[in-house]
Amino acid sequence: MASVTSCLILTAGDPTHPSGGHLYNQRLARALTDAGAAVGWHVGSSTGPLPAPSDVARLRQRLDRERPDIVLVDSIVLASALAIRRSGPRIVALMYYLPSRYPGHRRFARAAWALVQRLVLSRANLVVTMGDAERDDCLAAGAAPSRVVVAPPGRPDTPLAVELDVTPHPVRFLSVGHWLPAKGIHLVVEAFDRLGVPDATLTLVGSQEVDPGYARAVRAAIARSQSGGRIAAPGSIPAADVDGYYRAADVLVHASRSETFGAVVVEAMAAGCPVVASRLPSLQSLVEDGTSGFLVPPGSVDLLRDRMARLASDAPLRWSMARAAMARAMAHPTWRETTDRLTRLVATLATAAPRPAADSP
Repeated sequence: MASVTSCLILTAGDPTHPSGGHLYNQRLARALTDAGAAVGWHVGSSTGPLPAPSDVARLRQRLDRERPDIVLVDSIVLASALAIRRSGPRIVALMYYLPSRYPGHRRFARAAWALVQRLVLSRANLVVTMGDAERDDCLAAGAAPSRVVVAPPGRPDTPLAVELDVTPHPVRFLSVGHWLPAKGIHLVVEAFDRLGVPDATLTLVGSQEVDPGYARAVRAAIARSQSGGRIAAPGSIPAADVDGYYRAADVLVHASRSETFGAVVVEAMAAGCPVVASRLPSLQSLVEDGTSGFLVPPGSVDLLRDRMARLASDAPLRWSMARAAMARAMAHPTWRETTDRLTRLVATLATAAPRPAADSP
């Protein structure tokens, strides 16, 4: 990739924080660097549809000074792309989710985001989505079909050496996700409390600092629960250590109300974990209901509890689903395949047309 001299990744928050989007950004940045590109990070503070004037000024100053070939825009700061001059670098929109579809936004914010999405996606030189459903959403939001690619998060490049634990033992449930309302952590706690399996355990892995108010509500639910003594909440875990939690678990429970892809589902399946998850378009493409796990309507605590109870009481079913989950995960692209493909696309994009001599307002 000698023709790509520099790339700038726009994001918000701590780029090293182990969220799905940040981990995707990190892997892509490493692949671009390995291919010879200089990769920089620009962390903004505005995550709404109207960027702060100070953020716009700071970004434009950096773009004018460094003149990167490519700017990769994380969907969390999608509106930042509006600050990029038409004569400036080419834009790659990393669409981990559509902001206008985020459950936490009110009607006005959703309408504002819908306008921003249309402006940015119609202009972006490349739009990267995590799945087919998100691709269709981006096309409906104004992206040109020839510029949209599906590049889902990958499974581990080296298959995990997994040996199923078929000895009798208490069932170990696991949930992996930051404590946000959209992730449905409180639903997992409630379903586990209703489970009626006295020796089962639940581990909740994920940051409790992202939404302090919601975290307090989840901790209160654990405290009220009759099963609270069997619920562990270790907080945020380094990405390299999460595999150990997958391998130690018997079932992953993923009660998200909104999901762009579900990387944790693929990771858990690759480690031999059957999944009980929400029936969302992105997750339906990963989990075969009744074969590699169970899918339930989002928000249904009763059905979530029912499927968890079924797996807790039927060890042969768990083992059968574990094998099916591993087989399904192995058919998924690896991280190397995903990032290599994007690296080639970025290289092609950088050489598609001559660079302008100078920026103009």
